[in-house]
Amino acid sequence: MKTPTNQPPGPAPTGEETPDSREDGIIGEIQTEEPREPRPSFVKPHRRRPRSKMIGCLLALLGALAGGGLAIWYGRERAAVPPAHSGLHAPLPASSAASPALLFSPTPERPDQTPEIISSETDVIWAFYDLPGMPSSAALSASWFLKDEQLGELPLDQLQPQSGADHAAGQFAIHAPATGGVSSGGFISGIYRVVITSPDYPDISAEASFVALPRAAQILQGGGEPEGPPAVRSMQTASGVTDTGELIGTSTSFQPNAGRVVAVFHYEGIIPGSALTVRWYLEETELTAARTEIPVTAARGRGEAWLETGEGDLLPDGSYRVVVFLGDEVEPLATTGFEVASPAGSTAARQ
Repeated sequence: MKTPTNQPPGPAPTGEETPDSREDGIIGEIQTEEPREPRPSFVKPHRRRPRSKMIGCLLALLGALAGGGLAIWYGRERAAVPPAHSGLHAPLPASSAASPALLFSPTPERPDQTPEIISSETDVIWAFYDLPGMPSSAALSASWFLKDEQLGELPLDQLQPQSGADHAAGQFAIHAPATGGVSSGGFISGIYRVVITSPDYPDISAEASFVALPRAAQILQGGGEPEGPPAVRSMQTASGVTDTGELIGTSTSFQPNAGRVVAVFHYEGIIPGSALTVRWYLEETELTAARTEIPVTAARGRGEAWLETGEGDLLPDGSYRVVVFLGDEVEPLATTGFEVASPAGSTAARQ
């Protein structure tokens, strides 16, 4: 049974932070997840101070992309591989296009370039390809990735070749990934990479990326003004979270062998471009290895953080707190606590 715990914010921890030998092997991270509309999700965590409106949001987004070594690829060259059936399919002379290209758009009209952000609330994103040197009759195949995770092959049942083209060119639709065989009603926030080629011409391909985020228009315009003051609500601890965001084993008491304790909360009133900081404490000592900061891309959203042990390690017995701050502010937005206690008699049994 899920029992929400929502304690009022307490005072920020003070005093010099002293590493505790009991924090060895304990790490923490922020896991972001797309909130249900209208609550957008986090992008990749990295340290950043609060910024405001359009400049802050764009810098946070570009910083996340650059920090992760991710960008929009256009026609990245691949090592030459002798094409299959080369005696039957000789490459065509290069056309007016200098190199293979792949563009994306939320509409079926070909853009001059891929938008910086595409709204994740859309159900379809259109891809426009241009593959000089490949005949227009060539059979095509495409695969896609979310960050570094392969999502599989892209069905090209809605492929629309460009009429009159002397090489492979046209467009196809990319539908939002299904979850459990059911349409998700939008794209998961993140960076998507698509590769298109032909089994008969493996040396010719186009590869490019697009960024899907909630409320893309508002992010590009600065995210809009928050509807109220910064706040973190419905903060709970549990032993895990499902792929759909449901809490597993909601509790305020865990055993040392729990392995992981997850904190889940909802925030609002945060200026896009700001950062939320999550800190974990055992008694009065901060577990500094678990501290994490994340940039915020919209005024409302949902966040996850977790505290976990290394393989074979145990959480030390004691009283714990997890605290959420806005950037470097000293007053917390929310605090909740939980206990870690060995089962009765287990200590004596080990002695």
